Amino acid sequence: MQFFKFGFNGMKKFFIIFFIIIFVYLLFSEDNKSSSTALFLKITPGSRAAGMGNAFVALSDDVNGIYFNPAGTTQILFPQMFISYLQWFEGINSSYLGFVYPLGKQSVGVLVNYLSFGGGFEFRDENGVIIENAQDIYNSAVVLSFARNVQKNISIGIGVKGILQKYLHYNANGFAIDISGLFVTEKFSFGLNLQNLGPQIVVSDVSNSLPFSIRFGSGYKPKKNISLSIDIEKPQDTNVRFYTGAEYVYQDKYAVRVGYNQIDNFDFQKGWCFGFGAKTEIGKETSWEKTSIAGVETSLDYAVTYFGEELGYIHRISLTIVFLK
Repeated sequence: MQFFKFGFNGMKKFFIIFFIIIFVYLLFSEDNKSSSTALFLKITPGSRAAGMGNAFVALSDDVNGIYFNPAGTTQILFPQMFISYLQWFEGINSSYLGFVYPLGKQSVGVLVNYLSFGGGFEFRDENGVIIENAQDIYNSAVVLSFARNVQKNISIGIGVKGILQKYLHYNANGFAIDISGLFVTEKFSFGLNLQNLGPQIVVSDVSNSLPFSIRFGSGYKPKKNISLSIDIEKPQDTNVRFYTGAEYVYQDKYAVRVGYNQIDNFDFQKGWCFGFGAKTEIGKETSWEKTSIAGVETSLDYAVTYFGEELGYIHRISLTIVFLK
């Protein structure tokens, strides 16, 4: 069978990694029962993954992998830069800037996240007086990732996050770690990511845990241009959640995506995601007087998620630039 093409040794190593990560999860989950902070770390950065219902742990073959599964960034062949913008509710917006650089069997990456509360809210103090400098409320994080291909079809990765939360005159700083693994064959893939391991963060003299979760995903490519995926997530403070998505690519240039992102206990009126993308190559590799000029490939992606009648739609737009060698 196709699935067993790489033998049992690869699967054995992957499941060893799997059970180590499960053990670490159980170890941490017992100690983190307080309310969560830094919830902005749970927001999906890119439009491609969002269009597939956030079911991306087993794919993670672009800059989005820094968030979903750092191990997946070993699949990236050329340097990639990523810019994304997300429009939330009531003027809340989130911006991302990411970069991955492949180094043979390894890869390094960085992802910067900035969430602004904008002007959609009216903040008041304990006396009911409107706070004028509400723009001093924001969340930000910087993620540094490293991944290595330990065998032909197995990769492991880690992401280290520096977290800054600003709430008027309160600052809340901290750090978190993601630990992940990926097993890939020609048609099947399996991914695992332990997200937001770290100590509690103190906000206004109150200790709060990070939004700690474990996420497992599987992917299937019946054809080169079709990707199907499903993720299962167990957040520390809520029930198990499911995500599923599909992507169809036409002529290696145009992509259509659909997915379902479980928002509220299988309320099928909410959580539907749709997206599309277009890719173009600017200049092919040329040579002039021993000088090589590499082409640049750009991808523009859009995604929309429906959150029900009360909250409406969330829109994302992303630009990915691949520096071809």
